[in-house]
Amino acid sequence: MFTDLEILGISPPGFPRASLAAAAHRAGIHGGVSLEHADSAIAGRVHEELAASGVPFTVFVPRLTSDIENLLKKAVGRGLTRVVLGEPDAAGLRREIAFLRDLSVSVFVQAIC
Repeated sequence: MFTDLEILGISPPGFPRASLAAAAHRAGIHGGVSLEHADSAIAGRVHEELAASGVPFTVFVPRLTSDIENLLKKAVGRGLTRVVLGEPDAAGLRREIAFLRDLSVSVFVQAIC
């Protein structure tokens, strides 16, 4: 039996919606947004909407870039609880995990075989 099963309700790639993350949270699951295919302006807007919603949230990113790192730094203390790395670069994975741990957020790495 899965006693530690966590369900994440994350918006589809290309359609980050803070309202979906908030609704998932109200439904009792971890809500989040996928920032895959989102430029920095859209990611910033979604972050502000999430922070204003007052709910804890997850962010899915393919990998960390300097823009995403700056956004995540701003999100700490404003609801960000976890980050899912969807397409991590093997060479930089240790650095990315260390960066996220330094922010005190949970880190999930998506592995597809």
